[in-house]
Amino acid sequence: TGGHNLIEAFAMGKPALTGPHTFNFSEITDQAIAAGAAVRVADADAMLAQALALLAKTEPRHSMGQAAHAFFLHHQGATART
Repeated sequence: TGGHNLIEAFAMGKPALTGPHTFNFSEITDQAIAAGAAVRVADADAMLAQALALLAKTEPRHSMGQAAHAFFLHHQGATART
């Protein structure tokens, strides 16, 4: 209920799939989707379909993983900036 912080997965260079309920992290989730590091899906069936598609093809999964890690690196140091 509200989502989970995607940055933890991104630190490991892993793309993320997220559902529609991300109000706890809405801004960072929207930015991650725009950066190609995450995909929002509507429901469990769509989540499974997207996960299977990423597992079936190396290039999209690899590209998303690279985007995820770049996103993580760009957002490091938030505590210091705050």
